[in-house]
Amino acid sequence: MHPDLMMQELLKPRHDISLPSCDTRDYSNERMGINFTTDQPISADELADAFKGVSALYRREVEKITNAKDLQEAEFRLYITRIETKCIDAEMAAYAGNALQLIQMMDYTLIIDGFQRRFKELVRAFAARGGSGTPPVEHASPPSLMEAKDMVKVIKAAGNGSIAIDRRLVEDGHTRTIEERIEFSPEALQDAYDGASAFIAEHDERAAAHHHKVLLYLPQLNFDKHQQAGKNSPDRGVIESIWKRDLPIFWMSEMDSRMVKGQEGNPSKVSYIVDVNVETKQGVPKIYRVMKIHGIVEDSDE
Repeated sequence: MHPDLMMQELLKPRHDISLPSCDTRDYSNERMGINFTTDQPISADELADAFKGVSALYRREVEKITNAKDLQEAEFRLYITRIETKCIDAEMAAYAGNALQLIQMMDYTLIIDGFQRRFKELVRAFAARGGSGTPPVEHASPPSLMEAKDMVKVIKAAGNGSIAIDRRLVEDGHTRTIEERIEFSPEALQDAYDGASAFIAEHDERAAAHHHKVLLYLPQLNFDKHQQAGKNSPDRGVIESIWKRDLPIFWMSEMDSRMVKGQEGNPSKVSYIVDVNVETKQGVPKIYRVMKIHGIVEDSDE
């Protein structure tokens, strides 16, 4: 049967469909619930991608809290506990192994609360980019490219519906919700989807404009100690293979900026082998973002 037809068959009104019970000793008792509510069938492929996106977001939260970078994907499993009419409800639990032993040594609530908080931050951040009037969460870390891609997968599965996240506890084979669920409306999710998609497109455009190991020289530098890498800068540079005129320079690495301005002699008397990203306007280069310095080339005396 085609995956889409199979999902439509599963979504017909009926009693809840439950998976066979597992040995609870192999899983954490505290679970995270993910609920997709939509008025249309969800493609099996899109649903699988959504669970992959949720797993990736969840894994990053576990790594951040536990500092365990060597956890294997198999140690985190997402289980669909029931399928209801026009609704898919799923539970995520930590699987046995190094992960379970590590997580049980700490408050497991921190991981789920951290996931909920980050998911909310990402929805708000991308929704703001997508045209929503709701501002981003204050002091939240900027979203990454991988987070944008994972959020697109998750939101796409909701279609024009909503997503809710809650925390649950399994006791004696029974599951109960122990915290009020956090819900995201269809409008907020659509704005977030548009914003995340635009974020990915902008990154792809920048990647396409990347130039590796090109020659940069600096006719103008600013030695203000309060200047920060990546901020407004009067530094200007020339990369003749890209554009003959000097353009504003933005140093993406504070270390590279300090190295250039801290070396002995006149920095403008040498050239630099750099990886650079070019920002353009109507096809004309406007600024350089210096991503990395590979080396220094001494200018020969004229």
